[in-house]
Amino acid sequence: MDFKRGIIVSIQGYSQKTTSELASEAVSAGCVALRLDKPVSIRDGLDRVPIIGLRKSSVPHPASEPYITTTPDAVQEVSNWANYVAIDCRVCNPRRAELADYCNKRNIKFVADIETVDDWKSIQGLGFSWAATTFSVFHKNHRPDISLVKVLKESGEKHIIAEGNYTSRVDVRTALQSGAHMVCIGAAIANVYKLTRKYTTVEF
Repeated sequence: MDFKRGIIVSIQGYSQKTTSELASEAVSAGCVALRLDKPVSIRDGLDRVPIIGLRKSSVPHPASEPYITTTPDAVQEVSNWANYVAIDCRVCNPRRAELADYCNKRNIKFVADIETVDDWKSIQGLGFSWAATTFSVFHKNHRPDISLVKVLKESGEKHIIAEGNYTSRVDVRTALQSGAHMVCIGAAIANVYKLTRKYTTVEF
């Protein structure tokens, strides 16, 4: 299933039932794909859009330790319910070539989650379907890294997903104009706790 140009909604950290319900609402609202950490029911039209699946590991230092779908077993499990598997493809992940090989031998499409241009350069030839700027917030003070999107585009990459703390319409528009095919939005849409705290912490 191919990606249309537009918005991906990332929904993670909820129960399977809640994830399915939120995903259904996101699809109804017009998102072109979903990024999920657990399988969902295909009812309510969830089979109309591609799903990027992943499995997160708990690590002490996520800024420097691989933690997104880091083993062949995790890749296989996620591929059973997702159209694409997101894999931590930063230089800090010594198994990224092994995981790419695992995917390629089994016709599993994968999204390469990266932080820097060096990450992108290091995975050329590994057969990824899309490059996602997922980890770029680690060196951008948790701001979207539009410059990375531009560099990837200027370097010839055509399959770019802009991701990493996109919270405003301006940032989304700029990323799409800068060469991203899609923009992935997570907490700004799906983190109910964070959204609620935005208002309950108002001083009065």
